[in-house]
Amino acid sequence: MDVVNEEFESELFQHLKNTHLLFSLKILKGSIFPANSFEDYEDQAEKTALVWGVIADFFDNQTSTEVPEKIFKYMYPLTINIIFHKSWGKIKNFYKDHIYISLEKCLFYFIKNGSDTHKVVKHLINLVSNPWDDQSLIKIINNLEISKEETHELFYKENLFLLVTRIRFLIESRCEESALLLTNQVIKYFEISLKNWIVLYIRVFNIIINETEKFKLKKDEKNFKIHELKLSQCFLLLADSLQDFPEITRECVLTAFSLNPTEKCYEKLKNFNKNSTFPSKVSSSKSQRKVKDLGAIPPVTGGDMVRSLNYNPFTASSYILDSAELLKLPNDITSDLISTISYPRYKLLSWINDWPKLSSDCEKYMMHGTEMRCPVKDLLFLSLDYDRLY
Repeated sequence: MDVVNEEFESELFQHLKNTHLLFSLKILKGSIFPANSFEDYEDQAEKTALVWGVIADFFDNQTSTEVPEKIFKYMYPLTINIIFHKSWGKIKNFYKDHIYISLEKCLFYFIKNGSDTHKVVKHLINLVSNPWDDQSLIKIINNLEISKEETHELFYKENLFLLVTRIRFLIESRCEESALLLTNQVIKYFEISLKNWIVLYIRVFNIIINETEKFKLKKDEKNFKIHELKLSQCFLLLADSLQDFPEITRECVLTAFSLNPTEKCYEKLKNFNKNSTFPSKVSSSKSQRKVKDLGAIPPVTGGDMVRSLNYNPFTASSYILDSAELLKLPNDITSDLISTISYPRYKLLSWINDWPKLSSDCEKYMMHGTEMRCPVKDLLFLSLDYDRLY
């Protein structure tokens, strides 16, 4: 079921002109805003319950299903946002019962009048009882084994709007890995646009990155490491979802390795090298220096001076940019994706290097990752003879 827009709302409100239902809908609309407290949320739930009661009474006097179907379409996303909320289980049973009974009356109306809308109403009634108590859903978001038949059954019952809303609420509840696991399944089953699910991924990553930085600033090593591991796993999930774009996939895996340098992750990098059909990044040069397309990769690595043809320290890696552009996304989303992939990575790990160099860096990183990323614990004062600098 599609989300309604302002044009749809305006047309519906015109149909309901001078009715008590229109008055109730406008009150409900005025109360729908991000709930900053349980009291705000409970107030929204109460108003939603009251409006469903008015709707059920309104349907009793309707001979055509045209307007009732539009009313249900309008109320559907508002109701889903209420019952998927993490505090749904804490509100008074009176509100839940009122919505449940009102929806049953609506269900009877649509069945009696032969409207297919009754199928969606029936599923919404089931969700009111317990919106997250579905065994197939539980298996997916907990990364448990699930059959194709179970997945099909879940996605047959739930439309794309429902599933995307579930993902959004999982993200907001800090269940980022569960959100990504569900996103992956949705991608495999629905014709969801690449743009939309990349945006979902970016939202998940940004939440985890911000949480990771918060623990870093607090010097909370335990939670900092937990979030780095979580972020690494999320990059591997993104890589699995982008297998049709190996240039981006390997960037995701390298960032995952940077966050959690395990032998298993290193094996994935080695597989990319074995199966590589990527062009060489090394250009010929008249000078003694190496000339590489480095983008924002630091221009000095070890003992080698590196000159970049397109180096810009204020932008993300142009090499990752070249890869990301293969996805043909809008510029703002491409930019966000690049930043998301490049920001958490140890900058000297880069596919711009030939495999022997990258492989050597990775092996050193597995052994001395902490020291390589944070080589200086304290700022030391230097005594410089400036005359020798010229």
